[in-house]
Amino acid sequence: MIDIFATMIENRKRYQVGLTLGEIYPSINGYCACGCGSALNSKQRKWASISCRDNAFNNFSVIKGDSQSIRYQLYSVDQGACRSCGEITEHWQADHIIPVCKGGGGLDINNFQTLCLDCHKEKTYNISHQSAISSQAASIRPSRILYEGGQHCNLSLNTSREKQSFVLATSVPVDRNFSLYR
Repeated sequence: MIDIFATMIENRKRYQVGLTLGEIYPSINGYCACGCGSALNSKQRKWASISCRDNAFNNFSVIKGDSQSIRYQLYSVDQGACRSCGEITEHWQADHIIPVCKGGGGLDINNFQTLCLDCHKEKTYNISHQSAISSQAASIRPSRILYEGGQHCNLSLNTSREKQSFVLATSVPVDRNFSLYR
């Protein structure tokens, strides 16, 4: 069932537009669609019980990104207490544990936590700051200066294969007194 989710759910989006309950919980011939394994009687078409139906709908609402449903379910778990500092407040945030930008969209209630405003701001800042540093580092092409036969050579490495070749090629002794910073 997880493989089915992977094709339907866009984990880098907060809201799953166009997703239907039937896509998440398709009818299973003779068994409850929620996955509980209960056999359906002749009067039941999709759900073995009202509880199965309600749980499936609540889970679907969270996966779809319904803010009201997420906040309601999260409050029933945490009672408004920040999972980071423990502060209990009326003004709390429903935070994605795995951020949406890292694939945390379209997941169930287990990917959410209650955070107070200050802890949520701090977490958001840290994630955005970390992402900015990571993207800046990724945009810089590795460049190495080689010292060979008394001459300086500047080598830009474009691919991982070139980087691997560089590591293998530079395993020979070099002048240790040479400074990279001039």
